[in-house]
Amino acid sequence: MDNWNRGAVLALLLRASRLAYRNKTNLQVLHKEEGNHKEIFTNVDILIENMLIKELERPSRGHFVLGEETAQEKVNSPTFLSNLEQTMWIIDPIDGTQNFVLGLPMWGISIGYLKGGKFCEGAIALPDLGQVYITDKDRVYVYNSRKKLAFTRYVKPSLLAPLVPQSTTKIISISTEISRMVTKRHTPLHVNGSCSFSLCQTLSSSYAAYIGRAKIWDFAGAIALFKAIGSPLFYYDMRRKSLQNFPDTISTKIWKKNYTSLIHPLVFSNSQRNARQLLAELFA
Repeated sequence: MDNWNRGAVLALLLRASRLAYRNKTNLQVLHKEEGNHKEIFTNVDILIENMLIKELERPSRGHFVLGEETAQEKVNSPTFLSNLEQTMWIIDPIDGTQNFVLGLPMWGISIGYLKGGKFCEGAIALPDLGQVYITDKDRVYVYNSRKKLAFTRYVKPSLLAPLVPQSTTKIISISTEISRMVTKRHTPLHVNGSCSFSLCQTLSSSYAAYIGRAKIWDFAGAIALFKAIGSPLFYYDMRRKSLQNFPDTISTKIWKKNYTSLIHPLVFSNSQRNARQLLAELFA
């Protein structure tokens, strides 16, 4: 695939979903070192990533793939930074692997599309919910396989209503790492182990916000989704304790040296006012 095509990307995500279900009976749980702890992954992660690489990567045409399971080799390549400036497909074959292994529905498959270092398009599939969120230029569409619907134009929920302090009707979803830093909170917290699932719930207003210092493949598919519906993106500068606008292109201000990990937590919310209030609760 040379360029972003909504129908073709949907077909790939549905194919990846079927691949996950077909191979779940032969699941192999593996482990890898991630910093000072071990992360799990499965043979299904590898199968899906290899399939997507085969379909999307065309080095001779300036199209490259960065996937979670093959990232180590890619980021150490001397051409990696120059590849980022061309066309880069960023994929997470199974985001929420532990949930997938345990039979929980909070897992997804994510594809992000970067051109010239800029997040342009994205898609997230939530197979157990039968949903795919996908962008097409400046619009977001939802495919629902359970209702046998074709694409329906995504209608932005009422996201701009001010957050009610101490509300029990809203949930903030945060990464496990950030949850360890929490000292005081009023709004309920939810840690579910899948960035893709959390971001889709934030997109639909089930969550008030998602806050996490994740890897690029965890949220690459979501950046364009939020931009397309006009929801602001921020990062929280831990040193200055201030909320900053998330840059459109990959910037050294918030990325670590290899451009796969964030220095500061990324904040997905419906307004800057709500983001500031939620962060004040979390880091008070």
